[in-house]
Amino acid sequence: FGVSQEDAVDIFQQAVLVLYHNTANGKLTELSSGIKAYLFGVMRLKCLEFARTSRKTIYPEDLHISLATIPDEPMEEESQLISVLKTLLPTLGASCRQLLEQYYYKNKSIHEIFELGGYSGDNSVKTQKHKCVKRLHSMILEHISIKRPEN
Repeated sequence: FGVSQEDAVDIFQQAVLVLYHNTANGKLTELSSGIKAYLFGVMRLKCLEFARTSRKTIYPEDLHISLATIPDEPMEEESQLISVLKTLLPTLGASCRQLLEQYYYKNKSIHEIFELGGYSGDNSVKTQKHKCVKRLHSMILEHISIKRPEN
């Protein structure tokens, strides 16, 4: 499905969680073809969803911006993004802000963040980081669409 090995592991974990939640909530009481086929079907849908959303998503690691190195008077193209980030980061939530700060601005690895505490494992850190980036991305898009005048 054209995803990296790391993303494939995350998608597999999400599929297992879907299986667990659907079983626990009573949505899944009987399998007609087996657990392997069910998990594969869920993973296929998650891969398609990932491919659809990843084409539109710009992640902070792609921007190569570090808040510590932002000049007092940024270039015109960067100034809008920086001002939006400065506005939205405080509203993101303490745990997400801290996680993103550790990973992107202090260059800590996933494992180092796990060792700092508050997470059950490396995969938990990866999942939470992904959710935080996705939330920040949504907030940025919403903020930009609010500021953009209607045509």
